[in-house]
Amino acid sequence: MEFTKNRHSSYYRQRIEPIGVAHSGRHIQGSKTSKKDAQLHKMLANQILVFMILNMPNPCFLVYKALTVNTSKSLLHTTTEDFAGNMTYALIHLRFSLTFINFIVSSDMFRKEFLQLIRAKILRQHPIPVATVKKDYNKNCEIK
Repeated sequence: MEFTKNRHSSYYRQRIEPIGVAHSGRHIQGSKTSKKDAQLHKMLANQILVFMILNMPNPCFLVYKALTVNTSKSLLHTTTEDFAGNMTYALIHLRFSLTFINFIVSSDMFRKEFLQLIRAKILRQHPIPVATVKKDYNKNCEIK
């Protein structure tokens, strides 16, 4: 089978482009996808930051504890070290509970979806349908 040049040959030479990109380089779906991606990146960056801040004290304390294991300490010093060690473990457990708060604070999309879930499942309110307005060229508006 041979390909011959005909009026449909440009069909076979079309460019393959990523989904969501038009020929002019603009996104077809508009800024909604990029806004969603930006919020997801912000949520991920915040989560990584919280993870690092709340997990760093424990390894630092364990290194300190290993370096001072053979040092003689008073009862007050030992009690203070035990308390500090327990607080570092409490920070690790706190990280898991802060995930929800982090997402609520850092993402408008998550907040809206969460409130819609609360309204639908707990308050048993039906979502309010959004009316769309269709405009034609004769300056007439029709509400669907």
